[in-house]
Amino acid sequence: MDDSEQSGPGSKSSGRLLEQADKMARSGRITAEEATRLRAAGETGDTEQVILDIRVRHAGGRVDAAVAEGAMSREEADAFLDRVRAGEHSRGLRSHLAQFRPKHRSRANMAAASPTPNQGEQDRPA
Repeated sequence: MDDSEQSGPGSKSSGRLLEQADKMARSGRITAEEATRLRAAGETGDTEQVILDIRVRHAGGRVDAAVAEGAMSREEADAFLDRVRAGEHSRGLRSHLAQFRPKHRSRANMAAASPTPNQGEQDRPA
């Protein structure tokens, strides 16, 4: 797949998104409203704008967090958002924005970080 290829109406990725809309909403990847909009747009063959809106929302959250953390200037953030709003979805842009993705803790990491019921009792003075 070419880096500059878009997910327009009738494309394979557009069809996959429509098939997965409910699952993505349940997992929090998209909102329930976005899932509804995707399904409605799929019926008319006009998913491109909905997909673009979702991409802009995702990118906006990432760059806003990066600005708040000092990892990116507001000007850089605005430039990235302008590129996304213009329809750019290149692998390079996605890779750059992915570094600002919120870190999700795996179950194994959460279990390791959580004390066991008796942990810490051994360290307490009697």
